[in-house]
Amino acid sequence: MARLLNPGPRHERRLATRYKVKMDCRLHVGDRSLTAVLEDISLGGAGIRLPNVVSSYGSFEGLRFQIVDVGFLRSRMRWKNDRRAGIQFEPTAHRSAGLNALIARLEQEGAALPAPEWDQALSREITTVTSGFLPTSS
Repeated sequence: MARLLNPGPRHERRLATRYKVKMDCRLHVGDRSLTAVLEDISLGGAGIRLPNVVSSYGSFEGLRFQIVDVGFLRSRMRWKNDRRAGIQFEPTAHRSAGLNALIARLEQEGAALPAPEWDQALSREITTVTSGFLPTSS
């Protein structure tokens, strides 16, 4: 019997290649504006690092994410952990000429991050061993 490996929680499945980058970005929420460091980016979102613990800033409802020379991208915070956070862009972000230019430049520079193990498992099946146990990932 063949079973598809569960690649992880649905919110962890990336649809676009991520690229390593280190540049300033800004988060705008209402009348607040915060500077952060952009650590990775894709057409679907970004990983950022803030100066303080993310929860100390309060709500991020109505977030607008800004990258110099790219522009503003409507977004929402998907996860936060200590000073790091994951930003998900609205589905129309892939139409941004500035974002596409940045992604193209990073691709040329070879800045793509390797796909996580669960990402690679999406296209692979494993056979259940006769004992009924599934192999564990290392």
